[in-house]
Amino acid sequence: MKIILKYIIVLLIIIFFSNCKDDGTSTVDSTKYYSVSGIVLDVVSSDYSPGVKKNAPIFIDNDSTISGVDGTFIFNKISEGNHTIRVTLPSYEPFSKSISVLKDTSIRIYLYGLKSNYFPIEENSIKIYDYFSSYGGGYPGQDSGRATWTISTVKLVGNSKVYDVFEKIIFTHKVFSPLYSERVDSFTTNFTISESNVNIISFKSSVLDGVSFNRNIDPRQEQNGVIEKSYNNPGSLISNVNISLKRDVGLTKIVQFGNGWGKTYKLIQ
Repeated sequence: MKIILKYIIVLLIIIFFSNCKDDGTSTVDSTKYYSVSGIVLDVVSSDYSPGVKKNAPIFIDNDSTISGVDGTFIFNKISEGNHTIRVTLPSYEPFSKSISVLKDTSIRIYLYGLKSNYFPIEENSIKIYDYFSSYGGGYPGQDSGRATWTISTVKLVGNSKVYDVFEKIIFTHKVFSPLYSERVDSFTTNFTISESNVNIISFKSSVLDGVSFNRNIDPRQEQNGVIEKSYNNPGSLISNVNISLKRDVGLTKIVQFGNGWGKTYKLIQ
């Protein structure tokens, strides 16, 4: 009886293992895996050195991680091949880039803040500035009054929009020496404002000679509610120009100065 029981047990073991033989469906994972690491940098503008961005969520396909306090990150197991790495953060432009992972890979991610419009411009609009100029020399004096810019028409020239602007200045002209005199006078001129297809604003004008800028700017460049820019044009009649730009408003202040003279515009409306 014991012998028969042993034979039955052996038979059952043989049947069990015969059912467990390889049916050809099992596979060995031959995929190669590599690490992807890098650093996330926060860019304000070309005028600023990038800083690191901590706690930024980074995705490679369906995998994710977060940058550390020093901006660094690492994915330890990314399969060989093509992938998409991306970062999405409030107040930043979305980042997305295709990468080819053929070995351990390193990448630098540059994040740019969402930009605002610092030079809105519309056809048939008006800007009014307080105007002041002073000059020295043999007949020192000053002019003070108001300058009105009327943006009348816009046309397309190549890939740029060109706005025609009519400027009229009504001012009180004062001469201090050798004899004091005072009179009310006016001055008119025309100039153009151009906007390229990449939002670069430039001027063809004695008012803003040599001034150009991208109207879309990161608000983190603001100081005291405005962004200030300076231009040095030694080859022009206007050697120096400083401007102030306000978000959704435009030019709020223009200061021009040369040898012994200066001119200032301050926005009223």
